[in-house]
Amino acid sequence: MDNRLARALRRLSCHQSGLPLLLEMNFQRIIISRLIRRNCLLNRYARPCGRCDVRRDFGRLLLSDHALLADSRMGEYILLTTQMDPTKNLLDSTDEENKRIYTLMAAVILIRQPERRSRFFLKFRPIEAIFDVFGDLLRKCSQNEISLEDGTTEATLCCDIIATLACIFPHQLLESSTTSVSNFIPLEATKSDQKCLLLEKNFENSTEEILNFRNSRGQHLLTVLKEDLCNFNEYFSGMFGSEFVQKLEYKDQFIFDSEEENCCCSQDDFIKFLHFSIGCPLGIDCTLVDDAQTCASLLYLADKYLCTRLLNFLLERGLAARLITGQTLPVFLPLVLAIPTLAYGGGLKDICMLALLQYSNNSELLYTLRHISKCDSGKSKTKAIDSLLEMLHSFIISLDQCSDIA
Repeated sequence: MDNRLARALRRLSCHQSGLPLLLEMNFQRIIISRLIRRNCLLNRYARPCGRCDVRRDFGRLLLSDHALLADSRMGEYILLTTQMDPTKNLLDSTDEENKRIYTLMAAVILIRQPERRSRFFLKFRPIEAIFDVFGDLLRKCSQNEISLEDGTTEATLCCDIIATLACIFPHQLLESSTTSVSNFIPLEATKSDQKCLLLEKNFENSTEEILNFRNSRGQHLLTVLKEDLCNFNEYFSGMFGSEFVQKLEYKDQFIFDSEEENCCCSQDDFIKFLHFSIGCPLGIDCTLVDDAQTCASLLYLADKYLCTRLLNFLLERGLAARLITGQTLPVFLPLVLAIPTLAYGGGLKDICMLALLQYSNNSELLYTLRHISKCDSGKSKTKAIDSLLEMLHSFIISLDQCSDIA
């Protein structure tokens, strides 16, 4: 970055006579979008380039200088009034809703002195107001009243809201909030003699009870031993393992219908799930999980069909958390919003919220928000938007309790 330009920007951000103009042009928003939240810095696993790293550090310094000047009686007065007219308080205006919400977002970032900040939060409740606007935008999108396509006013406002929420807290606090659930424990090297259990089974000459799995068209998917399946899967143990139930209604097959699963998983995903359910060794080809879509499908199946072994493999080892990024968030987030055991018991809530705030560029963020809004559209009975707002709000509150800012 050019040193002369950097010095000029720092002088500008610290110059008292320029404060009204800086606040009017949303200087803090420019700093955040152009310097702090650069695309290569929003990739969870990419190593940032040196140039963007320097610009981010300079952006944080510049924002701190700007906040130091704006966080004063003069700054508060200018920020909360229109054209220095005390009779026109933006926060009391109903005609210019966008100006009002941008004023709130600016104040949340710039007002940092504890007493002044507490007074501002108590009087205007900015976080609640920001969430109200954010929720209205998502609901209007779900009803096709607005579009959240990149470039629209509503899409820009959504991106600015997320950027504001992400910049309230120190970035170290955001990242440390998920440390306990993001540690990945790799599998030990697979032994050469470990193979899929089905490779050594001869079901034609077997005297043991077997179960057949078919799809809705009657096509054969997999044949397994009933004993193996019932040992590792509580759902199928209840369905096939009870002698009393079997005497009343003998069953030796299960029909898988992807439409009944709300298209949350494919036929191949279900077959892989069965390999986990009969105890195949972890880490071999039949139990390999190396992409986000497969992982999300297996999480859905493991929760629905009570396969504790698979849930432990995906959650406790950190595999699912490791696969959550800005790009894969649309795959995981609807699942986390719909299944509380994954969100809270599995610890994926914080990882998803971190990916939303810290590791999604504008294009990825808008795609995720459109996807969540679509979940609530039409005849859908889901409450994905309400769940997202509640989850994000609780995440912000938990960070606030750990922070010295608010």
